[in-house]
Amino acid sequence: MRSIVFLGLAAILSAGCGAQTPRTVDCVNASSDKACSVRWVNGYKFTVIQDGDVMIVATEDYHLDAKTLYRTVGFKNLGSGVIDIDPEKLSSVFTDKTTSPAANAGRILSSKRGHASTMNILGTYLDVAIRGDQTAIVTQATGDNRVVSYFASAPALRQGDRQSAIDQTYKENLNEALFHNTLSGGAQQYGTVYFERSKGSKKDAHIESTSISLMGTIYTF
Repeated sequence: MRSIVFLGLAAILSAGCGAQTPRTVDCVNASSDKACSVRWVNGYKFTVIQDGDVMIVATEDYHLDAKTLYRTVGFKNLGSGVIDIDPEKLSSVFTDKTTSPAANAGRILSSKRGHASTMNILGTYLDVAIRGDQTAIVTQATGDNRVVSYFASAPALRQGDRQSAIDQTYKENLNEALFHNTLSGGAQQYGTVYFERSKGSKKDAHIESTSISLMGTIYTF
């Protein structure tokens, strides 16, 4: 799923153009703002902001687990100067009005290193063993519908390759996280941002809006 989302983000960012810069751009509470629009790519909904030198594209929220949600967010510098993108400046408001700053992606993903992968690899091992294969190309579906393929022998799946596949999934997820970058003119970046529900947040609360301050303007999407 994420590969399709990233392709959608890249396609929308590549087509960006500028507009006048208001002090606040709110695509949630003031959705009639001319800088805001909604686009659909391969069935996925994207909120798009085109405002002066700044372009922002964001997906809806998705669940990593019962406590953690994530959005994929893209930024493009439409001007000739530089724009500093710091994920730590992102924060979200949930539908129960609790708030959450962006969580550290390394910490979040490290705590989930075997959470979605172990049972899938165990099932794959059983399938390989039943067929009597000595070696196989194993396709592992992860918890968020992403697919990881690797070469393994059936006995090894019980030991080193199981951990190797878990590590590979962790590294790929971490590489897809949004990191601190300074964008020069025409540059763009996109990545996943994680938000944890606070202790007082309701279990069914999801992200209502996410905000970031860039170049003196607060963007909400």
